[in-house]
Amino acid sequence: SNPDRPNIYYEVKTRLPNIKKYDKYDDLIMPLCTELKSLKSNFPVTICYMDSLESLAYCYLFAEEFLGEVAYDPKEQIPENRIFAMFHKDYTNKMKTHIITELRKPEPKIRLVLATVALGMGLNAPAVTHIVHFRPPTSLEKYMQESGRAGRGGQLSKATLYFNNSDIAANRPGMTDEMRHYCRSDEICLRLLLVKHFGFDKTLYTGDKKDCCSHCRKTA
Repeated sequence: SNPDRPNIYYEVKTRLPNIKKYDKYDDLIMPLCTELKSLKSNFPVTICYMDSLESLAYCYLFAEEFLGEVAYDPKEQIPENRIFAMFHKDYTNKMKTHIITELRKPEPKIRLVLATVALGMGLNAPAVTHIVHFRPPTSLEKYMQESGRAGRGGQLSKATLYFNNSDIAANRPGMTDEMRHYCRSDEICLRLLLVKHFGFDKTLYTGDKKDCCSHCRKTA
């Protein structure tokens, strides 16, 4: 079937390099935590994908410190009450089951999940409306699969991808030319670029250009 998801807004942003290994994520996780702290249960259900346990742990501890007791609803400070969570293959089965069960609800208590690719295929999470990649996947197939987890309920959604030059360098294992081109492309609709990779010549999207992708918004 056509991989196009007409209700998703595709956005690519450059991320500035930082000589510190994990502090470079501060500028990405801070706005999410600030909005979550303000909106709480009204925060759009978001999955942030990261490519290492180290970066995941760093961002999780950042969120925990930033949110404080606001991170719990109700305020009893137990893991099951957190409005944010992390998900990786070595997490306890109990907590992985809890997170997946929450995400399958129409209105989950958990609003922000920091995850590795372990939060993967088979996830039916209709409330998710924002997918964020703190670093690009190595292929468009992986990106399409992960970004496509937004908007499963048909609601308007968004996929945000951050990158810098080191993320798409030729020496990064597994990085494809197609993924590199998608990150750098500035002369074609991002949605069209995605579907062309999968053998289609046109997209299903027929709405306003500013709601299509970051490239179309600039040319609207």
